[in-house]
Amino acid sequence: MMKKNLFILFMFLTVIMLPAQVSVAPEPCLPCALWAYGHVLTTDGEPIEGATVSMTTDERGTTGTITDANGYYELIQATCGCGSDAGFIVSKEGYVTKEETHYVSANGTTIDFSLSEAKSPGDVWFVPEDTHHELFNL
Repeated sequence: MMKKNLFILFMFLTVIMLPAQVSVAPEPCLPCALWAYGHVLTTDGEPIEGATVSMTTDERGTTGTITDANGYYELIQATCGCGSDAGFIVSKEGYVTKEETHYVSANGTTIDFSLSEAKSPGDVWFVPEDTHHELFNL
């Protein structure tokens, strides 16, 4: 009789504890790409050619590019999900580096930057082309 009672108690506890041990699989990743584009301009509205624009997300790290003759840039970064906050660093020798955070979506997000000319050598930051993720003060 004692064995039967222990067996019933064991089965009862197993039924109660089983749902607590069931793990739920994480939701599947929705593959998307964050898309940011726009212009880098002087404070007078003139395009800045050759400015470095980098976009950083927690999930995928940093993606960077250089502006064209019209100051235009475009960044696309594969991600899990179709929108995210991203950190931007925009720099060009002779200008004060700008750091901003923007929400970027897969539908495309226009983000224009305005850089002011550096007044002293300490105002200038340089992003080396071979790293695009470390800042060095000139």
